[in-house]
Amino acid sequence: MPTELRKHPQCDVDCQFSIPWAVACALTDRRISIAHFTDRALGDERYRALAPRVEVHLEPGREDVYAQITLKQGAGDHWFVQVAGSSA
Repeated sequence: MPTELRKHPQCDVDCQFSIPWAVACALTDRRISIAHFTDRALGDERYRALAPRVEVHLEPGREDVYAQITLKQGAGDHWFVQVAGSSA
C-alpha cells in the first residue's frame, strides 16, 4: 500500500492496513476498537488531521516492536512504548 494511502485512507479496508490511521485513532481516543476502522470513522476530521503526521520507520534486524511518540511542542520529549506481544 502506498504511503500516501496509508496516511489518507479512502475506505474501511485502507484503514485496516494503515498504521498511521491506527495510531491517530489511539492517540485521539486513548483506545482502539473495530469502530475506528469503518467508513463512518473516516469522516472524523480528528483522525484525518493526525494520521498524516504519523511516521513509521522500520529498523533492519530489530525483532521487537515499539512506538516512539514525540510531541512537537515538547522539544526533545519523547516516550518509548513497548507493544504487547513483542519480544523486547
